[in-house]
Order: sequence, then C-alpha cells, then structure tokens
Amino acid sequence: MNEKSIPTRQDWGEIEDNFGLNWSFQKFFGKSVKEMLPYFEEHPLSASEALVYMPEVPFRYYMFCFKEVLLSEKCLSTGLNFEAPNLASTFLLLLESKLTESPSSLVGVIDQLMPVAEFVALNQERYNADIDIYGSFPELLTKIKQLASRL
Repeated sequence: MNEKSIPTRQDWGEIEDNFGLNWSFQKFFGKSVKEMLPYFEEHPLSASEALVYMPEVPFRYYMFCFKEVLLSEKCLSTGLNFEAPNLASTFLLLLESKLTESPSSLVGVIDQLMPVAEFVALNQERYNADIDIYGSFPELLTKIKQLASRL
C-alpha cells in the first residue's frame, strides 16, 4: 500500500448513524498506515476492533497496519506489553470472520495477508498464544485457507 491509497471520505460511506463506523472514522480517516502504526502498537485490541466496523476500502487499507505490527520485531520480541497473543488471535479470527461474512472485503488483499496468517499460525508459540486459551492457530489457518479458496 502506498500513501496515495489512503481511503477517501467517499470510501467511508455514510457514517453518521453507525456508532462503530463513526468511531473508526474519527480515529483513522486521512491517516496513512505509517501514521496509524503507533496506535496499533499502543492500543492493539482497540485498533483491531475498529477494523471490524470499517467499510471494504478502509478495511483493506488498514489491515496493513495489523500486518506491520504482527510482523514487527517489537511484537515478536517484546510482545507489545503482552498483547501479542491477543493480536495474533484477533488477526486470524478477523480474517475468518471477513471471509465468512463479507468475503468481498478481502478481494485484492487476501494474497498479501495470507502469508501473514500462515506465519502467525506456524509461530503460535512465538506469539505466546497458549493453545488452551486461544485454540490451535494451525487449525484456524486451515479453515481460513478453505474460505479463501472460494474468493
């Protein structure tokens, strides 16, 4: 993603009557992936929750913040203050949810996000994601791959 592809006001659609979308818009609108990285690092679960409410174009764009944080040395080495397992799990669950409920939101970006999903799933221990708490990332990856094959 480059700076030219920051979602426009039109990409966000009608936001007034949707609290979650309005909140996401206020936090993210007009900001680049680079500008939003600190927010993802400091408030990872809040940032990932904001993605749930986004329309397709902003969602596609800001998923790359998620990608950058998950693959960052800061996340892999320090765990971002112990949020790494939540981030890893949320990333995979968000992919599964979008592939199930609104697969069109991943058109054009799934090929770039799938290697991240594979890395996360194959490095569950590195994210300190206890299988008894978060379930099996490799099993979730299998489901994600099945759903993605339908795109």
